[in-house]
Amino acid sequence: MKTTVIAIVALMLAACAGTAPPAPATGQTFTGEVWGWNQQANIVTLRQGGNTIRVKVTPDQIAGLRLHQVVTVRGELTPAEIEQFIIPPGRLVARGAAASAETTGSVARVNAAGTVAIDSARGPVTVWIATPGAQPFQAGEQVRVRLQLQPLEQLPPAPGDVTRAAMTEPAAPAGSEPGEYAAVRGQVTAVDPSGRLTVESFRGPITVWLPAGTTLRVGDWVDVQTSVHPTR
Repeated sequence: MKTTVIAIVALMLAACAGTAPPAPATGQTFTGEVWGWNQQANIVTLRQGGNTIRVKVTPDQIAGLRLHQVVTVRGELTPAEIEQFIIPPGRLVARGAAASAETTGSVARVNAAGTVAIDSARGPVTVWIATPGAQPFQAGEQVRVRLQLQPLEQLPPAPGDVTRAAMTEPAAPAGSEPGEYAAVRGQVTAVDPSGRLTVESFRGPITVWLPAGTTLRVGDWVDVQTSVHPTR
């Protein structure tokens, strides 16, 4: 009986010795609104007023994040041009059919960088306006948001071809109805369980909802066309 007890105690001590506590987060602390994250690179994108920063954090700080919540994380700032946002050699071409959707909501704010945040019936979204610095909408104004999302496929380059895929934004959609028309080509940085999608752009991340029947993953490339119209 004594031998059995000793063996159990030895196993418990060995298990405890082999389970190390998670490494504490190091670096500086940063507080801001969550605009996206990359679980593979452990990078959180935070919005601080008119500035967007990216912070390299520990994996445990990624778990449980929600878009647009204000959080404090600990880590190190990363350069603005991080690897996941650089278009590699090759071509980006349409993959499947574009999906569209529409919703209504109220304007939360217009950002100087050229985006408008909207509290929509499908959750908060952030899209481009036509001209950075303009104020086409007032806070609280009721608007209708239309979305068309085209998944892209990255084709491999031809042998010896090191030319980068086109980094220009796609042409903005044209329409006769008054409103703000814009188009963004970017890489998906987060897919929220509720169905919202975060896409990187040079004005900062945009957040839209994922149309029904569309499946995307972090790292995919997309063209996003949006239009925002006053309902008055």
